[in-house]
Parts: sequence; C-alpha cells; structure tokens
Amino acid sequence: MNSSPFSLETTFHPEDAREDKIDLEIRGWEVHGLSADFETVHGFKRRMSGPPKGSEDLAWPANGLPAQYGWFFTCPGMKGKDRSKLGIRQQALPHPENNRRHEAPLCGGHCLFYKDKNPHPVTGKTVHKAKLTLALNMQRFARHQARKDVPAYPFKYRLQASKEDRSAYEEEFAFDGEDNWLPSTPDWRQFEKHVRVTNYLNLIAKRVDEDLQRACDYESDGETNAVSMERIGKPFAVSRIEHLWEFPSDNPIGDVLQIGAKLMHLKRAGAVTKIKRLIFKEANRVLNSPCFIVPLAEGMSLKLYAKTNQRIRFEVVQTGLRRSLSKILKEAESLIDPWDEENAKSPFLPIVDCQSWDQLPDLIKLLRLRASSHMNQFMKELKKGRNPHVKACSVVELLAKVAAAVPAGFGSEAKRLSQIQTLLFFLCYQRGFRGSLKQGPFAKALESLRKAGVLEFERSRQFYTLTEAYVATADTLAAATGDPVLSVFGINWGAYRVLKGGKMPVRLRE
Repeated sequence: MNSSPFSLETTFHPEDAREDKIDLEIRGWEVHGLSADFETVHGFKRRMSGPPKGSEDLAWPANGLPAQYGWFFTCPGMKGKDRSKLGIRQQALPHPENNRRHEAPLCGGHCLFYKDKNPHPVTGKTVHKAKLTLALNMQRFARHQARKDVPAYPFKYRLQASKEDRSAYEEEFAFDGEDNWLPSTPDWRQFEKHVRVTNYLNLIAKRVDEDLQRACDYESDGETNAVSMERIGKPFAVSRIEHLWEFPSDNPIGDVLQIGAKLMHLKRAGAVTKIKRLIFKEANRVLNSPCFIVPLAEGMSLKLYAKTNQRIRFEVVQTGLRRSLSKILKEAESLIDPWDEENAKSPFLPIVDCQSWDQLPDLIKLLRLRASSHMNQFMKELKKGRNPHVKACSVVELLAKVAAAVPAGFGSEAKRLSQIQTLLFFLCYQRGFRGSLKQGPFAKALESLRKAGVLEFERSRQFYTLTEAYVATADTLAAATGDPVLSVFGINWGAYRVLKGGKMPVRLRE
C-alpha cells in the first residue's frame, strides 16, 4: 500500500503495482496407455479427484499405504459438460473421525482431461491430455504463506489456505469479507515486493503430477497394462490480469464516492457504477462498498472501490490478452525507457514466443508498465476536466452533527429525539430556522451547529441558514425521505393525501 493518501497529483508507478487475480491456462500433461472407453476414463478421473461422499478418510495415508484419493479436485460429474471437468475444491475436506483436514487450495478453476484427437506418433496408441484453467489470486496466495500472519517467520510455500480467518488484521478488516489484501506493516511491505507466481504455479503443477501419478498407479496392472504420465514442458497462456494500487484512507467509502463522482463526470462510454456484493450464508445478501468502473482502452478498465476500512483500491483489469498478446507486448515494449538499467536486463522481447511459465514474471512486468502508463494518462485527463460539484459533507455527517448538538443531558430521551427530529425537519425542508442567538429552546443546539460549520446566522433576518457545504446534503436527505411527514420523522404518512401546487409536497388529513 502507498504511504500517502490518493490525490489527483498521484503518479502510478509500475514498481508500486501488485497483482491480484490472474486467469491463465497451463498445459503439458500427457497420459499414455489408458483405454479410451468412458468407464475407464471416468474411473481414472475419479482417482485423480477427491474421495466419494462417505469415504473422506481415504484422502489420507493409512496403514502404511498412500492416500487413495486427493484433496485438490472434486469428483467429476456423470452427465453433461461437467463430466469432462475436475473442479478445483473450494471448501476444506475434513477427516470424518479426527481433527485432520485438507484446507481449500489457494486458487480456483478446473482441469479438463480429454482424449487427444491424434494417436502417439511412435506407438500409435491413444493419448490423453490434461489442461488446467486457473484463476490465481496473488494477494490471497501471499497472505496465506506467512505463519499466523507474521511474515518475519521462516516459511515454506504452501498451496492450501491457513485455518485462521485472514479477512482482518488488528483494527483493519475487509468490507467484502475476503482475504486478498496484505497488511501495511514493514514486514508485510518487504514480503510483498516479490512476484511469486512461479512458485504458485510450481505448487499447482506438483499437485497435478501427484494426482495423475496416483491414478496411473491404480490403473496399471503390471507391464501388460502400464499407464504412465509425462509432463511436456510448461506452456501457458494468460487471458486476464488485475494490477492494483492501494492508498490509505480515514474514510474509504466517502473517498470512493468523492473520487468516483469525478470519474463518472468524464462520461466515458461504458462507465458504470455499482455496489459490490457480499454473500453471507446467515444474512443472505449484504451490500458494501460502491464500485466505479471506467474503460481506459480496448480490453482495459479501471475499478475503484473501498477494500477495507482503512484503504481504497484502484484496479486496472486487462482482458483479452490471449488473442492480442503480440500487439499488447509491442505497446508495452515501446514504453520501456532505454536508460532504465533494471528493465534493460529483463528478456522482454522473446516473451511473444515463450513456452514456459518461468517467463511469466517478465510478462507481468510488461503488463504492469502498460497499466501504469494508461492510469497516468487517465489522471492527466481527469485533472484537465472540469471537476463536478461533489457534496463535501455526507448525510451521515449531518445526522451525527445534529445529534451531537442535542446532548444526552438535554432531558429525557424522548424529548431529545423530538428536538433532533424538529431540527432535521427545519434544516432539510425549510433550509434553516428562525431564532435568536441566546433565547429559545433550540438556542444552544443552533449555536453548536453554527460553531460546527453546519449553520450560519443572518442577523438581519434573525435566521439560521445552512452553509454551502451542507445544502446538497440536506437535499439528499430530503430526497431519501420523500417529504416532511414520512415515518422517519415519527409520523404515519398513510393518514395523509398529497395536494399539488406547492414547491414542497404537502399532506393534509383526509
């Protein structure tokens, strides 16, 4: 996370960017000697996957024998398109008799196991292939490497999530309940500097190797029926990647709304705003941070939202990389400074024809450079544009200041609520209150609001009016409640009818 809050003068440096989600495909697995009939292939995939229901204990070694099933994939379906896929497990696999459990893998996606249309060129036998379609989450992967959220401890790379809930860290918590963010401490800042995507893929490939080998061992029946697995290279193809920049904020929701209003003011085609949704099993659907999405270029968009209660996140999402990688890389390479010694050392040019995911970090560097360049161009456009009038004060702030102006010691709680309702009515619908500085039941509350910058006093009219910063806020509150006699003010509006003619809606008793 950046050390300074975001401003329109912020420059987005590629070295400050981090990767969040990466969608890619990796291939290279071949299985030889497996019969092509459905029952045999389906049984082979069953051995590759997790145990059937009721036999969860078979995913662990027992009695000196290796595990009969794995924990990485779920069982394949019997019908439809899913019968060719092995989904990557999304939930932990617990042992039915003790406390052992296999935590869910730190990635998503599926494995497609299929018969190659061409037989082996030497033996002429059927060849089956495995192909992984992966959804990597780099921030989540990094977050679960450190033991007990302490990156200073020595660690060994792991593919399974840790048992601890990591959606929070000390006083900071994620609005979406996810753990794909890293705390902003010196240890974590040092820890996040490294791109660990190669380690990530090596762990996944090792797991697939083991699952394929186990299935081959069970399917083999001596030399007469030998089934073997072979990995041919490390070919990969990237289709989507997200780069992020995060900034500290004391009011993330408010800052996102302020910045988002400026983004929307540019009126770029395709720009949208929405509420990011969070699913709770207990509470059904809960809405959290507002999210603004603005296109930057073809296949590239900016997302802005509040990630936690202490930070906002800018994400640059690049899609369609697989079909236009050559064009994109030429654009990125044109941005390299020839005097930049660090970038000059990286083998950028051969990436177009790369066949190994060991070169993926270099590709990421190029895509980072492209993302930061488009973000900085967008910031120039944003600064040149006419900034819209954005509400300086939120409804929550107005309500809080009005409530604070009528302290708890004012009288009974019912009387205090009555005073607050009355003040809100006059401020929102009459745009002020007629009274004196020292007399009347509201004198102290009005004077408190004046000192807080909510009101200003016009001596000529003996009238308190809203300051400019709060006029739009009062309009927002009035629009949200509909009219002065809604139930938010303690009145049952169903007993009234609407009369047309006035500027403000008027309700009279039937």
